[in-house]
Amino acid sequence: MNENVQMINETLWPLGLAVVVFVGIHIGLSVLSFRAMIIGKLGKWVYWKLYSVFLTALLGGLILAYVAAPKVQVFESGTALKHGALTLMLVSVYFVVVGYTTPSVVLLSAEGLGLVKGTRGILKVTRHPVLWGIALWGITHMLANGDGAALIFFGGMVVLSLAGAVHMEHQKRHQLGTQWDEFAAATSFWPLAAIVTGRTSVESGEIHWWQTAATLIVYAGLLYGHAAFGRNVFPYKLL
Repeated sequence: MNENVQMINETLWPLGLAVVVFVGIHIGLSVLSFRAMIIGKLGKWVYWKLYSVFLTALLGGLILAYVAAPKVQVFESGTALKHGALTLMLVSVYFVVVGYTTPSVVLLSAEGLGLVKGTRGILKVTRHPVLWGIALWGITHMLANGDGAALIFFGGMVVLSLAGAVHMEHQKRHQLGTQWDEFAAATSFWPLAAIVTGRTSVESGEIHWWQTAATLIVYAGLLYGHAAFGRNVFPYKLL
């Protein structure tokens, strides 16, 4: 174990540095005052074009660093962990698919959402379904791989997603004031917290059947897509 830790320290620092830079810059550029200053100098159109190109290039570099990093095993991902990861991945896909197809004050303005209509569907489970879905995706891949490179790369995605959710909390509270407080009272930051504490409940029909169907299609596509690229994610071979 000590040899593995030493090897990780000696060989994975480029990947670790790339993750820190990617997460740090992403969070830094999301600070409203800093963003407003840059937009004031460049203009909104130029800023968003440069922002997209810059972060895409950073993500590409981060992926290359992950692919090039040696796979130093930290723990063995056995059958139980792999089954757990597969189950957790289904929840991740569900959060992302249903979250993206449900209007949300986190993604839209208060006026565009129409907060007077109340909180609905997946937003009662958590007000950040997409970001929690990405975080669960990261945790899934950490459990399924168990090597140092995966822990650093996917761990960074977990940190970025949850830090982004916390940042959105502060941003929307500042922008919407009491409207945000009313919205937040009917949901929760942590998944299921508002339901478990009895502050809300998901009624029949709030999450549409086609959202669940789309989740299953995307999930199946991801599983077999992994196999197509030589990464069998199933603990046992399929007959």
